[in-house]
Amino acid sequence: MKESGKIFGVLVILILLSVIGYCAFEMLHVNNEEEYYTVSVLLDDSGNERWAAFKEGLSKGAEENHIHLNILSTGRIESFAQEEALLNHELDGSSNGLILQDLYASLSGNLLQALSSSGIALELIETDEAGSLSFDTVMVDQQALGAAIASAALGKTAAGEAESERVGAYIVLGVDNGQTTLQQRLRGLNEVLESRGAEILGQFSLKNMEEDERNKLIMLLRQHPSSCLIAVDNKETELAAELLNENDLEEILLCGTGGSEKNVYYLDRGIIRALIVPNEYYHGYQSIRRLAAQMKYHTVYETKDAVEFLTVTRENLYDKELERMLFPLVR
Repeated sequence: MKESGKIFGVLVILILLSVIGYCAFEMLHVNNEEEYYTVSVLLDDSGNERWAAFKEGLSKGAEENHIHLNILSTGRIESFAQEEALLNHELDGSSNGLILQDLYASLSGNLLQALSSSGIALELIETDEAGSLSFDTVMVDQQALGAAIASAALGKTAAGEAESERVGAYIVLGVDNGQTTLQQRLRGLNEVLESRGAEILGQFSLKNMEEDERNKLIMLLRQHPSSCLIAVDNKETELAAELLNENDLEEILLCGTGGSEKNVYYLDRGIIRALIVPNEYYHGYQSIRRLAAQMKYHTVYETKDAVEFLTVTRENLYDKELERMLFPLVR
C-alpha cells in the first residue's frame, strides 16, 4: 500500500512538471510571437528585377530582427497622387513600420508627418530629401551618382581611348518627371557635362516613347556614330541597350546605371560600356536593420547611412567584390 502511494506521488509530480513545462513553453512561444513586427515596403514598380538585390538584403535583415515583411505590389508610380493614395492606405495602422522610396519628396512632407504621428516607424530609402522634415534614411547620394555616370561617359570610349581623345557628343536618356531621385541625378550629370563643355545633342526618355520619336533618335544616332548615350536610371539603361542591339548600333557608347540581370547581360556582351551600380543588398539590409531599432528601442539614428556605388565595366565585372554586390543570391 505504501509502495502504491509512492508511485502515485511520483506520477503526480511528473504530471505537475509536465504541466509546468508546457506552460513555460507556451509563455516563451507567446513572448517570441510578440517580438515580431510587421513592416510594409513601398517601392516604385516593386516587381521589377532591379530590386532583386535590395529585397535579398531586406529578407536577411528581417530574418535577423524577427520582422514580417509585406512588400506592396505596385506598378510604376508616375505621379504624387498615386504615391499619396498608397501612403494613405498605410494609415490604417496594420503595419508597425514602413520602408519608403519617397519619389516625390518635395510634396510628401505633411503625409509622412501624419504617418509618423500615427505611430508608424518610418525609414526612407534612395534619397535624403524629404521637404523640411527629417526622417531616418538609408540613401544613395543621387547627385554624386549622376556625376559618376557623366564621368564614366566622358572618360571612356568604345575603343578605350583616354578622355582627351574623346570625339563626339552626348545624348541623355531620362527627363525630369518631378521625381526627386531623377532630379538629383540629372543635376549631378548636367553639372559635370557642362563643366567639361560637352556637346548635348538631345534629351529623351525611352519609356513610353512614340514610334516617330524613337525613329528620330535612331536617325540621330546613325548621323553621329561616335556619340554617347547616357542613361540615368535602370530602365532607361535596359531600353537603351535593347535599342542599340536591335538596330545594329553597337558602336555607340552607352553608359548607365542599375544592376539588373538584363543590364549585367548587356554589359557582359559589350553593348553597355560602364554601369554605376549602388550596393542594393546593403541598402535593403541596412534599411530594415535601422527600422528594427526604431520599433524595438525607439532609436532614430542621428546620421544618414550612405550607400556606396561602384563603376562596373566588362573588365571588372567578375571581380570578387563586385560579384558579391551584383549577385547576392549566390553568396
